[in-house]
Amino acid sequence: MVTASIFFDRIDEESIMTHRQRIHGDPRRDYAGEWRRWRKSRGWTQAEMAQVLWISRHTIVNIERGYHPPSCTSREKMAELQKRYREADLYREADLSNHAPGTL
Repeated sequence: MVTASIFFDRIDEESIMTHRQRIHGDPRRDYAGEWRRWRKSRGWTQAEMAQVLWISRHTIVNIERGYHPPSCTSREKMAELQKRYREADLYREADLSNHAPGTL
């Protein structure tokens, strides 16, 4: 006969590692902090980033909270977006370095 305390002990042991903890513990899936830092570095809201990536704001929230990793499609879109901004930043830096001080 299973007592209630044994049953609840088993549930507690199984719930120690939640889905969120598994995602954060796996460095291959730790997109939460990366996506949040990149979005904030651009001064974007979650809604603005969702619009640019063509995904829902709810998805951005769940990724940034670490509830689930982004899909392959979302990761590809994010990689392309980061690449475009990196190239634009390099172009802007090169363009600014060609100007004499005080001429902008």
